[in-house]
Amino acid sequence: MKSQAVAENPGDMNLSQDGAATGWTVDPPVDCHLFESTHFQAGRWPAGRYPLAAIVHGPGSGEPLSFDGSFDGPCIDSCMDSLDGRSWVEVLSVNRPVRYLREGDFDIAVSEDVFFAAAATRESDPGSLEARTQGLYEALLQLIQRHGFPHILRIWHTLSRITEQEGGEERYRQFCLGRHEAIRRVAPRIFDSFPAATGVGSHRGDLTVYVVAARDGGQPVENPNQVSAYRYPARYGPRSPSFARALVKKWPGSAVLFLSGTASIVGHESRHRDHLAGQVAQALDNFETLVQSAARDSGVSFSITPESAVLKFYVRRPEDTAQVRAIIAERWSPQVPAVYLHADICRPELLFELEGMVTGPT
Repeated sequence: MKSQAVAENPGDMNLSQDGAATGWTVDPPVDCHLFESTHFQAGRWPAGRYPLAAIVHGPGSGEPLSFDGSFDGPCIDSCMDSLDGRSWVEVLSVNRPVRYLREGDFDIAVSEDVFFAAAATRESDPGSLEARTQGLYEALLQLIQRHGFPHILRIWHTLSRITEQEGGEERYRQFCLGRHEAIRRVAPRIFDSFPAATGVGSHRGDLTVYVVAARDGGQPVENPNQVSAYRYPARYGPRSPSFARALVKKWPGSAVLFLSGTASIVGHESRHRDHLAGQVAQALDNFETLVQSAARDSGVSFSITPESAVLKFYVRRPEDTAQVRAIIAERWSPQVPAVYLHADICRPELLFELEGMVTGPT
């Protein structure tokens, strides 16, 4: 990665779903689009948008990315494969020029209103997973404060062997312990306003974390049918997960709804054990409740449409993909940009999870 590189706007043509990005109906400071390939020489990036970071799902994560030239920004391997046999690239974009940096273990992209950072640990690194998580998180929280973007809007985590035991404790619970302690030590105000987040199990790597932060905070959203994750009882681990179910960030003229990883949980308990269709339907119900709650609380007309939403679906068992697709197609338009990924969920009994970003006008 080249230090201090600046993204230049490559053109004014929206790309089709075949090779790439769909059109924007609003111009949010941060947005997300999916591309089918890791190479983009065939099309040009839409006018007024600048690539912030790219997350590669599937084979090809080591190949260079190209937007009619070179892309010097953060390129993250999600450590998850897509379930259609193709490689997908998830591109976060912004509406202001971007500087790309490297500081310590972090790949960074900085725009006027948005800050992105990503880093990963290795199992060969010293210490327990709890210690590695705490160290990475402390460094991340210090980084965003130092750059003047102290408010995390959205954070993603992929963790290998997420529900396996290690050192007498489940790896996901170790992760939650490390995250909680880092927040307590470096940025305790986060306990008053959690970001949206996803934590799913990957099939390679150790812990990968990437984040979108801002100068000012957003509005957390909770699901009235669920106990807030940060208030889970002790049966789920010594420290509860530190995230909100969703978060709304408003800017002049537009807003973004960041929807956290959402599964078949009602109250704090998993529902429809060993029943795939029931789990998918419940997760979609929870997701729609969050969208409705966010729209009501914020006054923004959020909805899941091909023009406004980008979704990710996490499926534990690849053989379930066709059934999952069929259930989702009955609920939402198949034209909504989405990618299906092979991932473990943070509870062994859960078979499916989804997340998304939705834009709307203010």
